[in-house]
Amino acid sequence: APIDDGQNCVTRGRQAFTDYRRAKVREILDKSDGSRLASAPVAFIDSQRTEYSVLLVHGLNDSAYYMADLGEVLNRSGFNVISVLLPGHGTNTREMLKVSAEQWRAEVDRGLEMAALVGRKVIVGGFSLGAALAIDTVLRRDDIYGLLLFSPAIKLRSFDAVASLACIPGLRSLVLETELPPNPVKYKYRVGNSVCQLTRLLRHNLTAEDRASETSNGSPSEPLQDLARRVKVPTFVAFSFSDQRISPAAALEFAGNIPAPVLVATFGMAEDRGIPRLSNGQEIRVIT
Repeated sequence: APIDDGQNCVTRGRQAFTDYRRAKVREILDKSDGSRLASAPVAFIDSQRTEYSVLLVHGLNDSAYYMADLGEVLNRSGFNVISVLLPGHGTNTREMLKVSAEQWRAEVDRGLEMAALVGRKVIVGGFSLGAALAIDTVLRRDDIYGLLLFSPAIKLRSFDAVASLACIPGLRSLVLETELPPNPVKYKYRVGNSVCQLTRLLRHNLTAEDRASETSNGSPSEPLQDLARRVKVPTFVAFSFSDQRISPAAALEFAGNIPAPVLVATFGMAEDRGIPRLSNGQEIRVIT
């Protein structure tokens, strides 16, 4: 009997990911001492093409390793899942000196091609930087059917102004040591250029030329509301109020202005100890 289109697609998708992962493993071996192999992308692909597939994108300085548990859970729930390893990650910190937001965007598009083969409709999920890239994707493409945003980098929290300074040429090469112990799946050092590229992406999302409306009274919240109104797909948002990097307030405002169905899960307590609410009246599940 002839192979049906769905079977043919999932076979091609599995092979495409196998080739992709093999190339990433070679890159990891070439650019590191081999200790970072756990950073390589993973996939969970069943024998049949699923109605929905999920592309997962990791965070800044992280790797695809951090998407594996989530990918397994999603697969058990009926989704074929693909993850990517963003350029500059999973090899050595020096690679972050020359990476660009455009390269990250291109890597997401490559992942979308694979995800579209193993699922008829694609959902994009991401953590922090990965969530910012997921938002960027839904703004520029009309073939995305949902978003899963974990600790979304929409606005940064305490060091938002400082982060923007990372794009000054002399600071792009700055390398700062973090408190992390040596880690095969996450960089111990943070590079100025990588922070610069993240801030470029956030600025692009908030000020895209074709956004729904222009600011009318100079209120700093309006670009964030405009961004949210352009998200026309069901969206899940999860974050912790104790997150020191991303702005919980921005995540709530963003979620509260999305015109599509939204579910928000929050962890911990807001600074004012109040119960968070969304301006569009949609659901928040508070996990303490």
